[in-house]
Amino acid sequence: MNRIIFKKGLQNKFLLEIKQASLLSDEELGNICGVHGHTIGDWRREKSTMPLNVADKLSKKFNIELPTHKIESLSLRLGRAGKIGGKARFKKYGILGDIESRRRGGIKSQLTHKLLGTDFKQRKQINKARNSCDLAEFIGIMLGDGGIANYQISVALNSSTDLEYSKFVIKLAEKLFGLKVRKLYRKRTCLQIYISGIELVEYLMKQGLSQNKVLNQVGVPLWIKENINYSKVCLRGLIDTDGSVYVDRHKGVKNDYSSVCLDFSNHSQSLLDFVFDTLILLGLHPQKYKYSIKLRIGNDVKKYFKLISSSNPKHIKRFKLFLRNKERSHSG
Repeated sequence: MNRIIFKKGLQNKFLLEIKQASLLSDEELGNICGVHGHTIGDWRREKSTMPLNVADKLSKKFNIELPTHKIESLSLRLGRAGKIGGKARFKKYGILGDIESRRRGGIKSQLTHKLLGTDFKQRKQINKARNSCDLAEFIGIMLGDGGIANYQISVALNSSTDLEYSKFVIKLAEKLFGLKVRKLYRKRTCLQIYISGIELVEYLMKQGLSQNKVLNQVGVPLWIKENINYSKVCLRGLIDTDGSVYVDRHKGVKNDYSSVCLDFSNHSQSLLDFVFDTLILLGLHPQKYKYSIKLRIGNDVKKYFKLISSSNPKHIKRFKLFLRNKERSHSG
């Protein structure tokens, strides 16, 4: 916050004129300015400077012209305060140590924390994965069911249907970043994979991921969109997490019939557009809805599994089950 700097005596003069014009007490003026009445008194005695916006507010409200003044920015005041504090600290303690002494102190601190079991944490180094199909699929997984916090990432899956798939996600993350996935929590039907590491968070943020995918309408990175092979595996990651395979039942004029449907649901318009456009590029015929993309025409789902496949066993099992039931119904 910028402060207003008067020549000596002018701040006192200005505030006395304000009191005379307003006929208000320090407490009442403090209520107007959003400060305690004691602060008004300190300003009048020039113990401290006034915020520029407060001085300007009083001047306009009571029609009292501001005396000659200068404006001091917050950064300038902080810099000056830092220098004063640094000089005072140096005067009291002397030199605070060179690089070598600080290094020895850090090592000693780590040993102490280890001895006491106080969980001293170091910044985890990661392998910064290059652009690849593995990285593109992992980004698809994160864009689908992933989450990013300040110091860790997570993937939320279904504990009853995605247990096998969770092993794939963990193995893929460890392969890409060289981090050991240590946290795996199950709660009711939710299975949460947590991977800690601020470097991992920073790396994925640089890839374009965000802590709030829907609010920020996060999309697929450009390097993936520009390569059809990367697009295919990123699409797989998205549908393996936010997609589903189910039997689509219809009522006909004479008979009921069923077909297999592949559905991708998401509230990010940019992700819906990516899924739709990629399926079109692959020669499929997706149908677009407000918050979902569906494949349900002809042999489109069969073509999808031939071109893209799935790393999530539940999708493959459901598709194969549909094919078996279809064959039985025809043979029957």
